[in-house]
Amino acid sequence: MIKAPFTYWKESDGKQLGYLNEYPDHWTQGENLEDLKEHLGDLLELFGSDRNSRLTIESLRKEIAEEAKNTRAMFLNGRLTPQSVQETIASLHKELAKDE
Repeated sequence: MIKAPFTYWKESDGKQLGYLNEYPDHWTQGENLEDLKEHLGDLLELFGSDRNSRLTIESLRKEIAEEAKNTRAMFLNGRLTPQSVQETIASLHKELAKDE
């Protein structure tokens, strides 16, 4: 059963058309309301996995930004050499690139 707000209507040919309110540009149709809900559920699953990927990447970016901030502070306090800062930054870039 779909657990997201959606908009739907009945067309003149009797089919149900609709979309997830969060994704109004992606319409789907069904022979009846239950069939439409099934297709909307498929869209929700598809977009939900994409959304989770974006959230994961965004979380990783925040984590990397925090680590870069800490690295900078350690460098300014004399606890890291310029070379070790470069190595840390390079490893952060690699970590971010592999998840995108």
